[in-house]
Amino acid sequence: VQPVASTYGELCRRSQYARLRHRFRFRQSRLRLVRLMLFHPAEIPEEAVEALRPAFEKFGLEGAEYTPEYWVQRCRDDTAQLWRSDDGLYWGVTSMFDSARGRVFHKVASAGVFNDNARKLYAEGDEWAKSHGCKLTRTEGRPGWAKLLSDWKIVAVTLEKEL
Repeated sequence: VQPVASTYGELCRRSQYARLRHRFRFRQSRLRLVRLMLFHPAEIPEEAVEALRPAFEKFGLEGAEYTPEYWVQRCRDDTAQLWRSDDGLYWGVTSMFDSARGRVFHKVASAGVFNDNARKLYAEGDEWAKSHGCKLTRTEGRPGWAKLLSDWKIVAVTLEKEL
């Protein structure tokens, strides 16, 4: 049994070849490589902050943890993950944490056009999380998400009132 890896780099090194072998899509010399829609921390583009900004602005929450700059920096620090759909129209930020019910894959924020490529991104993220020991996937969002993610169940509700 291997110990739980703590960073994206360790996670990918341990599982990219062994666990996602069936997802290989191209070859480089004699090695097969996985084409994930997940960015390596050293390769995060500058455009990520602006691409994710709408996700954070719609909620209007205040504080450092509610900004795209904060989450993109966490991705660069290797404590969160940055995803982009194949067509580049949908972006997402995720993290993992341990809870009483097991390791949780937290879809923190996403922005862009939710099309078939975005659905593939969600499925790929879930597969990646499962291969890294996650038992649950969790996200927060506007009420319309419940219709788009029909195989999810609502476990909490956030209420707001102006004073």
